[in-house]
Amino acid sequence: MAKIVKSALITSDNKAIINHVVKFLSQHDFSVLIVKSSFDSILKILKYQVDLFLVDLETVTLEDIDFIKILKKIRPRLPIIILTEDNSVETIRELTQAGSSNIVLKPLKNGRLEQMFEAIDNYYQVQTEIDSFDNNK
Repeated sequence: MAKIVKSALITSDNKAIINHVVKFLSQHDFSVLIVKSSFDSILKILKYQVDLFLVDLETVTLEDIDFIKILKKIRPRLPIIILTEDNSVETIRELTQAGSSNIVLKPLKNGRLEQMFEAIDNYYQVQTEIDSFDNNK
């Protein structure tokens, strides 16, 4: 039986982050698309079936919050993972309210991506259960 490969979209211009995340996702059977801008992210999400979106934000701005809200309007069930150094309670609250599924603090030390992947896996399991429930109505 063939493995099901999921696709991930990464928005970042940091080569070290990209390399680290691509290596990790590839080990978990994800194919990866990489873009450098929010605009390009939206175009890719409209054009391709993306199963996971990761965005690398150095500092979180109001535009970033609006960007996350727009993505959730386009693809409400798309898991959005934020990679950031900004660990302020206000920022994390705003990102969560905007629709991010998970926030991973940088630097990406051992274990943080694994925790992220576990959260993603849990998200997919919940979505599968919801779909099953909805289909049985």
